[in-house]
Amino acid sequence: MNEGIQAATATASHGKWDAITKVIGPVDLHYHFRSRPLLKFFARQDPNQKTRVLEFGCGEGANLFALRERLPGMTGLGVDIDPRSIGRANALATERGTDGMDFVCADSMKAFDFAPASFDYALLIDVLEHLNDPGALLLDINRLLKPDGTILISVPTHRYPRVFGREFHNAVGHVRDGFNMTELDDLLGPLFERTQSSYNTGLLAGAACAAFYRGVPKISSRKLAIITMLGLHLSRLADFFNGPSVSSSIWAVYRRRA
Repeated sequence: MNEGIQAATATASHGKWDAITKVIGPVDLHYHFRSRPLLKFFARQDPNQKTRVLEFGCGEGANLFALRERLPGMTGLGVDIDPRSIGRANALATERGTDGMDFVCADSMKAFDFAPASFDYALLIDVLEHLNDPGALLLDINRLLKPDGTILISVPTHRYPRVFGREFHNAVGHVRDGFNMTELDDLLGPLFERTQSSYNTGLLAGAACAAFYRGVPKISSRKLAIITMLGLHLSRLADFFNGPSVSSSIWAVYRRRA
């Protein structure tokens, strides 16, 4: 989320803004489009099944907390490079009394001494585009996944900088302009086999995201900016008109090769 949007939300008192986010969830609009297929994927799983999930680039833990609400048998490890995000995630875990959920600050999986085959699933939700050497991370994750383990991925497409704006694209630390499906398969293919994929953040959702990330920071009235942000969240109701040439995100599921 860029500084303009953070400034807008800062005008509401902490209590009032917490009440709003309890209704709409995370204020980051794009989060809701990229998390929908993630939640749908796990909706088919037995909620009481003992499952161990790793998320690299977890931020404040929104994905893991959302999954845990639906899967009480799940335990998770969230890893992120930002100490403030990890601090917030741990505070939320304590506040909610969520056991079996750990959040640690690190810039690679090499910092941990986990035994091979420790996790059932790994989440890389809008992470690969931030890495100069994504293959190194995939090697580490391949080692940590169980033999039938699954990696769940969201990445921006090459359309992302045009929709969200080059300034925002650079500000959030992307080191490449995104992926197409062939590029994603080439990156993961040696270690993983794709079993599922889809496009999201299509024409309508993309237009809402463009207004959210490019337009809202330019609104001088902070109150109007907040109202506009909340209005744009209505676009979450539907994500129509998706495909390789019109979508800003790819969702893909890969199974570890034997």
